[in-house]
Amino acid sequence: MNESITEQVVQLAAGTFGVVDGSITASSHAGEVEQWDSLAQLSLLVAIEDEFGLVVDPSEVADLPDLGALAQYVADHA
Repeated sequence: MNESITEQVVQLAAGTFGVVDGSITASSHAGEVEQWDSLAQLSLLVAIEDEFGLVVDPSEVADLPDLGALAQYVADHA
């Protein structure tokens, strides 16, 4: 997978969730990031759509375990 995509997804997540860069990683998941709720998840998906020019199906990403898996989804659909 493209390391740049992973970095971009992690940065988008940090900005969306309002956390300090570096406080989350590709292995971060909703259960460990307090600000990561359902509304923040939708906001992140919109940010990803804008950044990568994708249309993300929320049902396809709902069960992804962490940001790294989300980045892989982006890489697969870009």
